[in-house]
Amino acid sequence: QPLLRVAQWLLFVNIFIYISSLSGSRSAHVFVIALFSTSFIMNVMRPLLFIAAKWCIIGRYTDGRYMIFGKGYLRWWMVNQLQELLGAGIFESNLPLYYRLLGAKIGAGAKISKDTKLSEFDLLFIGSGVALDNATVRPFAMDTRGCFTLRRIQIGENSCVCAKSIIAGGAILPASTCVAPLSSSHELCDARPENRRHCRPLRALPPLWLKVL
Repeated sequence: QPLLRVAQWLLFVNIFIYISSLSGSRSAHVFVIALFSTSFIMNVMRPLLFIAAKWCIIGRYTDGRYMIFGKGYLRWWMVNQLQELLGAGIFESNLPLYYRLLGAKIGAGAKISKDTKLSEFDLLFIGSGVALDNATVRPFAMDTRGCFTLRRIQIGENSCVCAKSIIAGGAILPASTCVAPLSSSHELCDARPENRRHCRPLRALPPLWLKVL
C-alpha cells in the first residue's frame, strides 16, 4: 500500500504540473482535473498491471500438490499479494470479464459481487447464470504433509452461493444448486432452492432515482 500511494501521488504531481504548464494557471479547477485524471488512470492501470503480472509470474494454475516454500508456492504467494494490492479497479463494474482475463471460465449472465473472493482463476469453471454473493471460491487448500493443493472447482449453471459461504477446492456443484449463507461446499445437503432469496446479486436493482437519493 505505501508504494502504491507514493506512485499515485507522483502521478498526480506530474499531471498537475503538466496541466498547469499548458494552461498557465494553478487554480482549483486544475487541481480537480489532475485529481480525477489520476484516479481514472490508477483505476485502469492497476488491474491491467495485475493481469499482466499474473500471466508473467505464474502463467496458468494447474491441479496438483506443491511444496510449501517451493518455487510454486512463492509464485502463488506473489500473485495473491498483488491481487490484494492492485484490486479490480475499473473492472468492478464487470467482474466476470475481469476474471475471464485472468483465466477463469465463466458463462454468460454470471453475477459476481464485488465482495466475492476468487483466486487460482484457471481452476474455476463457473456456469451460465451463476450468482456469487460475498462468497469465497478458492481451489487452494493446505495438506497435512507440508504441502498445499490446488484443485479445480466447477459450479453448475443457474447456481447461487450466498454470503459468507466457502466453495473449497475439488467441489462440483450440480446445476441449480443454491448454497445457503454461512455454509460451504461440504454441506451441499443443506442446499435448497429457497436459499435463492438470500442471494443479493439476484435481487432487482433499485431505480436510478433511488440510488441518487
